[in-house]
Amino acid sequence: MKIIVIEDEMDILRGLHDTLEVLDRRIEHLITARSAEEAIKLIDQYRPDIIVTDIVLPEMTGLQMLELMEGMNGYNPKVLVISSYSDFHFAQRSIQLGASDYILKPVDKSGFGQKVVHMLDLIEEEKTTQQYVSEQVGLAKFGSRFLRDKFVLSLCLHKTTLQEHIFHQLRIWQLEWLTSSPYYVLSIKKNSEAQNDVEMELDHFSIGNIAEELLEKFPMSILFRNVRTQWTIITSYPDVHHLAEMIQEQIFCYQKYRVVLGVSDRMNAFQDMSSAFTQSLQACKLPLNDNNQEIIYYASLMHDTNEVHDYPALLSTCILAGDIKQMSNYIGVALNELAYMDEVRSFGELSAKAYQFILQVYTDLSEKTDKQHHFSPIELWEEMDKLSSIADMKRYIYDFFLEKYLYFKEEEHIGEHFIVGKAKQIMVEKFNSALSLQLVADELKVHPVWLSHLFKRESGQNFLDYLTELRIDVAKQRLRNSNKKIYEITLEVGYHDSQHFGKLFKKRTGVTPREYRYSK
Repeated sequence: MKIIVIEDEMDILRGLHDTLEVLDRRIEHLITARSAEEAIKLIDQYRPDIIVTDIVLPEMTGLQMLELMEGMNGYNPKVLVISSYSDFHFAQRSIQLGASDYILKPVDKSGFGQKVVHMLDLIEEEKTTQQYVSEQVGLAKFGSRFLRDKFVLSLCLHKTTLQEHIFHQLRIWQLEWLTSSPYYVLSIKKNSEAQNDVEMELDHFSIGNIAEELLEKFPMSILFRNVRTQWTIITSYPDVHHLAEMIQEQIFCYQKYRVVLGVSDRMNAFQDMSSAFTQSLQACKLPLNDNNQEIIYYASLMHDTNEVHDYPALLSTCILAGDIKQMSNYIGVALNELAYMDEVRSFGELSAKAYQFILQVYTDLSEKTDKQHHFSPIELWEEMDKLSSIADMKRYIYDFFLEKYLYFKEEEHIGEHFIVGKAKQIMVEKFNSALSLQLVADELKVHPVWLSHLFKRESGQNFLDYLTELRIDVAKQRLRNSNKKIYEITLEVGYHDSQHFGKLFKKRTGVTPREYRYSK
């Protein structure tokens, strides 16, 4: 602790200094002054814990000095007044000005020392009490904040209708504005991967402090930590883009890294809070290390989370069809689908999912073509491990499958397209069933429209004409080589209406089935 002694008589000043110097090891710094003017400057500079001052000083008295010190906000030292006056008026005035004790000259060193030690004890006790009170207040605030955040998080995780007890809790936390004002939900995530848990926790702590300080300027806003150790904001501030930009700027200014903010749609109903929360998390996940996107609005995402696509099958169809533009589109959409998955929370996890996706597409291509275009899965993984953004990943996957397209395109020039050959094989095997273009396309795992165009290009006739011709040829053989009735043959070649079969047969051959049977 620091003590200043103010005394104009040099002998007395030296005696007091020597007494204090060996009095108590809690006294760390001793300061002396011989006038009130000098003392005021030193007090302002050092803010000593104890002031020992004589009343009678040159030019300005010790009491006048204490009066001037009343203007030092937040500074409350212990004051021990020394005087040769025994008049009660001086003692009373000293106490009014904040003096803790009063001692008469000549100073008894033992009594003086006891008074100073008592003041040291009081200061230590007050500091301990103050620290305890501060800790208790802090714990109370933390507990209150924890309960509030837990309550708000529950509203975000589960769709909640506004009931009386819910409104009462909102009023306790001064959040009743959520029931009457439109709002947005924003989720914040650092746009890179932390190296370890400690670094991650420090990042989250820093982001939370910066965002909380900023939100003091935006009434009707609340910040809380969500279950994914990200920060979430609910705000009624209408210019949400301005708020998002300010958060980004402040975090970059102090922490020198970028964050991604996912922004929900503007909500008007209290019970839509869980939907808004989900929207913000989905939008926040999308960039995953793509530094070109830092504020993502859910409304801007052309994505239907309820629609399920078999992207490996769609992409393999595009590769075989040579639809390069659509192939690129499917790769982008498929990666976004992977990024939305709950278990994907980092770019590394997205890379693992993309690797599995490539293997699925490759397997689908092999099944459709009955051919193996060999490559090393280990080399594929090593190359993907070098990627650092979604944009790089899209380009890599595109180049990978473009190579496969060129390979299959070269194969086409050798003979009939393998897809058409497989379609014809299915038709030969199943012509007597209720066969259709859609069923064949499904079995080949290709799009029916693409199969129709390819079939016409490769065989010179459309799918239905080829199937009809195949059935008529089989019917002709059985009409000539068996004694079965015509309606039986009709059923055997895939038709259930003998009259319809007869019309088709005559259109193709120029005669009826009966005429054909008995003709030479």
